[in-house]
Amino acid sequence: MDLDAKTGRKERGTRPTIEAYSEIIRRQLEADLSNSSRVGQQLDSTFPSRMLEAGERSRLSQEEIRDRLEDQRKRRARIEQITPLGLNAFIPLPDGDLTNAQRSVLELYLGDAEDKLNVFAPTVAKINMLEETVNARLLGKRLTISAGEGIVIRRDRDDERIPLTALSSGEQHEIIMIFDLLFNVKRGGLVLIDEPEISLHIVWQQQFIADVLKIAQLVGFQFVIATHSPQIIDGFWPQAQRLGPPTAPFEGAADGQ
Repeated sequence: MDLDAKTGRKERGTRPTIEAYSEIIRRQLEADLSNSSRVGQQLDSTFPSRMLEAGERSRLSQEEIRDRLEDQRKRRARIEQITPLGLNAFIPLPDGDLTNAQRSVLELYLGDAEDKLNVFAPTVAKINMLEETVNARLLGKRLTISAGEGIVIRRDRDDERIPLTALSSGEQHEIIMIFDLLFNVKRGGLVLIDEPEISLHIVWQQQFIADVLKIAQLVGFQFVIATHSPQIIDGFWPQAQRLGPPTAPFEGAADGQ
């Protein structure tokens, strides 16, 4: 994939790219919800027979059951912030010891719930990184994502929603580029990024490679960056390769970085 940072605001037809990407993430969440519902229906239809086959055998201790229920509660709560699940999020457990039969049923329930939640895992991990990365850059604004509205930007001081096309070219450029890396690059791909410093604040430039490294680890791709900016290279001079006359100054190399 060749990611040309100079495009900034590409157009898909007559619709700004940032609005088109908002619709893409909304449709992805709708697809995840549909897939989770299908998985749930399949599991629910076989639950009684699997429960009878399991009998009163359980591999999980009471502590493990309670820990997994708490972990799933947190995961479900995060997913519910993004898209409505319509699943029972709370199972009251007795304070005392659980019987073997109770632990056996709960083990089956936990396994099924895990399968339903795992449908959302790849998308939610990318959404978390998109929000984290973009919100570390936006000043006085914050980005959130939901199944109903896609990408939403709100002003911190009054919670007023800001139209995506009202963002500065630099802000739109950053969101588009990070979205591309997270959602439009295939695992195992090679990404060529040309001059990412265009429209980027100096502070954003200094964090750029570190952020792309985290995204690449999550998605599973390799990347090469072409840049004229020493701020982009920042602390990665050992990995930099000069593409110019050998006698030309190479910022950072002289300092042994």
